[in-house]
Amino acid sequence: MNSASTIELIDKVIEGDKIAYSSLFYGHYNYCFAKALKIIGDSDVAKDLVQESFIEAYFCIGNLKDKSAFKPWLGGIVKNVCKNYLRIHSRQFKSLKQYVECQHDIEAQEDGKIIEIITQAIGTLSKPSGDIIFAFYYDGKSILDISSEFGITPALTKVRLHRARKELKAIIEKTSGVEYYKTYHKNKKAMKQVKIIDLIPSSNDLKAWIIALHEEELNLVLPIVITTELAAAMAAGIKGIVLSRPLTHHLLAEVLSTNGIQPESACITNIENGIYHSVLKVKGQHGLQEYDARPSDAINIAIRFGCPIFVSQAVIKKAGIQIPEKFSNQPPLEKGITQLIQYIENEQLKVQERFNLAKNNSADNMPEQAEKLMSFVFEG
Repeated sequence: MNSASTIELIDKVIEGDKIAYSSLFYGHYNYCFAKALKIIGDSDVAKDLVQESFIEAYFCIGNLKDKSAFKPWLGGIVKNVCKNYLRIHSRQFKSLKQYVECQHDIEAQEDGKIIEIITQAIGTLSKPSGDIIFAFYYDGKSILDISSEFGITPALTKVRLHRARKELKAIIEKTSGVEYYKTYHKNKKAMKQVKIIDLIPSSNDLKAWIIALHEEELNLVLPIVITTELAAAMAAGIKGIVLSRPLTHHLLAEVLSTNGIQPESACITNIENGIYHSVLKVKGQHGLQEYDARPSDAINIAIRFGCPIFVSQAVIKKAGIQIPEKFSNQPPLEKGITQLIQYIENEQLKVQERFNLAKNNSADNMPEQAEKLMSFVFEG
């Protein structure tokens, strides 16, 4: 499809021409499918994600500034949709075997009971249904692996798995106490809003700091360790201090703002082996998107845009620290933030002094410095 016909079709789509919509998007179907398949590796899933991308592109096409760049623009949407799919499914899905092997987790008691209910229900299924459910959910095998093992087509595997799920659901729904665990899992995924009450030095040499995130309802503090540079950037953002030179987060915030991308929230979603996982949610011409980020980076951006910060209840339960009763009615003193502001001011003075010294030296010794530079670059 040449550039002129593409631009003509885009204009018609914007005017509401549905036939033009079909011609435009499906003229790029093979390109989008190949791109999605390369990222996902599953043709059935890739087809679904291409359809999802086409729908998203249809609603965003009015925001496309350079119509001649439609193909890479559409490819970018496909890439983002695929990345979001991988992020969501890689984090949320675990086989039952993986859960059984991770019983050291704080939530193992509740999760262990749920696993027991499910495995007992699987044991009561008819043999074909029980075998396919066990292979898919307990062993974590793929549709292709199961179809090869059972000697049936992938399509038939999906049909049998669907029937087995319905049978399993009917059995579980009749199990005593299952409503409690439904509520437990719903609450486990819920997010709680938090706010920064201070930044605390974690050692005497001030090489590491702790973000103190306060959850008001439970009166808990979630501590996250970060570097001094990130803590200083955070303190500057909290106090609205304009630095002499922009930091990385200032630059990123400026790029987002000038491109019409509005951050919605920073969400700390999980903690594994002491490492926090988070996403930055932003809204732009492609709709609402989620991007993996370090908590410190997501929070720094959220501060600069005045966005809320959220933490999952599962993370709060694992890592939250209860505030003692004697401090419950006392406001935070922000001593750490004050200390960081002083640190920033001192660093800016040091930078200025080094700049002045370098400027004076270079003015006095420019020929000598130039000779050294050229010698280093070109001489063996």
